[in-house]
Amino acid sequence: MTTHPGHDDRRELDEPHAAAVARIVGRRVTDIRLHDAALIDTEADRRLAQGGDPVRLQGWHEAAGYLRHTSEELT
Repeated sequence: MTTHPGHDDRRELDEPHAAAVARIVGRRVTDIRLHDAALIDTEADRRLAQGGDPVRLQGWHEAAGYLRHTSEELT
């Protein structure tokens, strides 16, 4: 992951993580805003409340945690 000069709220993801996050948020991701972690958590909770697969949705929370963790390391 690398920072973008002048864009402290953005991080570039390596290809495997970009692909994983893209599957979750439903769009191609080459860089991520920090608030996307919260959006992923919120969507996972919404789907769980509607009877979604808890194992799959736990993976969403783990992906969001990864985004938060790596973003904190870079700031």
